[in-house]
Amino acid sequence: MPGDFSTPEKALASLEDAYNRKDIVAAVAAKDFLFEAREMLLSIKNPPVPPDEETVKLTAEVLELGFAKEIERNGFPDFRNLRCRAISENPLREDLVEIVEECVFPDGGKSREILHAARNTTGWHIVVLPGFSKQES
Repeated sequence: MPGDFSTPEKALASLEDAYNRKDIVAAVAAKDFLFEAREMLLSIKNPPVPPDEETVKLTAEVLELGFAKEIERNGFPDFRNLRCRAISENPLREDLVEIVEECVFPDGGKSREILHAARNTTGWHIVVLPGFSKQES
């Protein structure tokens, strides 16, 4: 089942659906490792030169391998018993939004996380920004 990347919220739902189906291909498709790599390389203090596309591509490959290895080691996150929804969206740039997602646990407990989605030529995808803690207080 292909993901829906037409909005940031649908991209997040596609990622969580991929997790629940234990579909690593769909989970990777819901993310944008090139965006993550570019942002990570640009965040380096005093870089000698701006990152070239080959460096960005190689960094993205390492990030994708790390993502897959993390899932292999720890398993897929399980959202099956949670009711999650985006409660706010804040545009940061034309191609980047911040999403606050609230999840309700079966016992009624709630959690909120701050996530990000980036837009590329295929739609919106979930990204991890360098130096950003995702748990909201």
